Amino acid sequence: MLTDKEKAVLDELITLHTTDNSVLCEATDSIAGISHNELELIFHALSNKGLIKMKSYTDGGYRVSLTYEGLSYKETEALSYSKTTIVNNFNAPITNSAVANSGSVSINNGTTMQEIKDFIQQQSLSQEEKLKLNEVVTYVEALIESDTNLKKNFLSKFSDVLAKHSNIAEMLIKLVLKYLGFPL
Repeated sequence: MLTDKEKAVLDELITLHTTDNSVLCEATDSIAGISHNELELIFHALSNKGLIKMKSYTDGGYRVSLTYEGLSYKETEALSYSKTTIVNNFNAPITNSAVANSGSVSINNGTTMQEIKDFIQQQSLSQEEKLKLNEVVTYVEALIESDTNLKKNFLSKFSDVLAKHSNIAEMLIKLVLKYLGFPL
């Protein structure tokens, strides 16, 4: 970010720019109405920003050379001021999602057995798969309600159907972990 005085000095240097790419400033010179003492500070600032190269002489004068960045500072500044806008276009119907300004959002991490059964019925699965999945849900529900100690591999007989439908397996595992006292 350049100050107005730095911009004025750069504009003046660009107009004074010669083929040997340097401008000689005497101790009595002023650029853009800025005194020599203030010019010294501005030259140092512009040099630190990589916009000019500067040599100082013992008599108080300077030889100033514009860098490419100094010659094209207006283009660089214009690019830094341009704002990028990100637009997400979804070309598909989106339901049950929190996208952009969709109104209010409520998140329910506590799924019930009935919600899992309803979810299974909504899926486009064969009747046989729906029956197997409902059998798994009923089995887990019975274990939880009877307060039975769960044994290792208690769901192993349903491993094929649970592997095929990992989303339902995940819902069931969350319920089992909640039953075992794990906070979710």
